[in-house]
Amino acid sequence: VPERFHIITPLNRLENLPRLARSVATSGLAARFAVFWWLMVNREDVPPALAGEIALPTGGEPTEEDIRVLVVKSPAWGYDARGLAAFGHAQRSHALDLIGDTDPGWVWVLDDDNLVHPDFAAGLAELMAAHPSARGFVVGQHPADSSPRPIGPEWLRPGYVDTAQYILRRDLIGAERVRQVHADDGAFIGRVYAAHPADVVFCERVLTYWNGMTLP
Repeated sequence: VPERFHIITPLNRLENLPRLARSVATSGLAARFAVFWWLMVNREDVPPALAGEIALPTGGEPTEEDIRVLVVKSPAWGYDARGLAAFGHAQRSHALDLIGDTDPGWVWVLDDDNLVHPDFAAGLAELMAAHPSARGFVVGQHPADSSPRPIGPEWLRPGYVDTAQYILRRDLIGAERVRQVHADDGAFIGRVYAAHPADVVFCERVLTYWNGMTLP
């Protein structure tokens, strides 16, 4: 039975969804995992045909390579108490609630302005094979406007690590949540790591994008 792999996408920019869906569909993730794609729609008027508009494999009768799409209305204020941007934080935590604290699957956040890196699925499979007891990975990322981000425990803080860089077992996260605070996605992984440092593996290999849709 393939392991579960939960992709969480806080979705506000519906116009990006077709390109995002193509990226997920061609990522190769469904060949290894049972993929659950959580579209956490940050608006009150969720189009009723939203899930049906997503072109994902394989069509016809469901197979083990199908990607299950779950569309959830999850509107929330996008700023913290200081008026700073905290877009998507509430949607990420809402999805974690729905998945459940004891789910043994993996969790990864793919924002609605990002794309799946072409090396992500294969690179992640290699990491998992090399570190079978690991329950979390922090991997390299190439932002569109700079050199790759540094990797290591000392960089698990706001502004230095992106939400797409970490892939975690859901039961490793437990009751921890992304708080409605600016850049808390960086602090969130720091809190998870501090509670379970022996379970997280760092890898400098670039396997993710930052704002992938802005790439040439």
